[in-house]
Amino acid sequence: MDKNLNTLLILRLLATFAVVIGHAASFFGAFDFTQWPHSPYLQSMAVTIFFAVSGFTIAWVIDTRQSVGFLRFAYDRYMRLAIPLLPVLSLFWIVEALLYRAEHPYPGSLSVNVFLGNLALLQNMAGFDTPPFGTNRALWTISVEYWIYIAYGGALLGLRHRSIGALALALLAVVLLVPYVSGGRGDGLPMVWLAGAGLYHLLKNVDTIPNSGLLIVMPALALNAYLLGSQSFWPSGGEFSPLYNIQLFALFALLMLAGMTIQFPKWIMKGAVKAGACAYTIYLSHYPIQEALWKFDVLGSGTKAALVATGISIAAGWALSLPFEQRYKGIRDKIARLLSEFAKLWGR
Repeated sequence: MDKNLNTLLILRLLATFAVVIGHAASFFGAFDFTQWPHSPYLQSMAVTIFFAVSGFTIAWVIDTRQSVGFLRFAYDRYMRLAIPLLPVLSLFWIVEALLYRAEHPYPGSLSVNVFLGNLALLQNMAGFDTPPFGTNRALWTISVEYWIYIAYGGALLGLRHRSIGALALALLAVVLLVPYVSGGRGDGLPMVWLAGAGLYHLLKNVDTIPNSGLLIVMPALALNAYLLGSQSFWPSGGEFSPLYNIQLFALFALLMLAGMTIQFPKWIMKGAVKAGACAYTIYLSHYPIQEALWKFDVLGSGTKAALVATGISIAAGWALSLPFEQRYKGIRDKIARLLSEFAKLWGR
């Protein structure tokens, strides 16, 4: 399983950076081969891979922590997302209020209601008209991911611990996710996530495959690359479609199998761990940074501008991650203790 987790960590990191580079290419008119109509959007392809990674990861978390109840699972998952999210939302609220004093690109998106809706991870969910906060258009994926956690974790842990409450919340999460199951933005991403979880259960007892397995995996990867490059299979508009999601999931699965034949050098894994500690904050903060750089024509356009914007996004995300994402477990546990003490006082 160790090789699976190593491959997973590297794929998660590559997907995060691909989103950042893809958005920079879109903003600054660079790397046309990564953007529609020359190809499906690189950033959308990376999001699909990331959802497969997430499904595999959460299935592993639930399977290996048998004693964890649903409330603790939901709390941990929310805090993992919210501890970096809250300071990013707050910081860009101030920055965007100053930058766009004349006219914000998305009027009304800096309101208190939108802020709270994003913090509650309800943006773009069924029954809610809450948009992503400010210019941070990429935030919709965070909400989709969290409610998939609740749907999957609630169903699995609810059945395991016979919890009606967990099952009810799982059903609520499914209702909230309806726009993403089929049609609309992110078409079919919950299915990709579930496929990732299923792949975990297929591979959890397999630590390695013989080198001869590459005789099957490598031709399959070549065929997959051909299908991904075939315009007849591309999603309409270049973003998401169930058929293209299946092809991207197949790529993920084949890379996971290929990774089981590889012993990654220690220096690569150390670098991946360090970079992975700030990857989520980079994702959270990169879009408004790049939009501001583009909006105010700070860098011009072209390849150099896209590369510089990518570098600025990564550096800023790393700096923002230092006090929050990289310390989120300690912050999470302190909040849990405070809530526990408050509950005791309330119960007296």
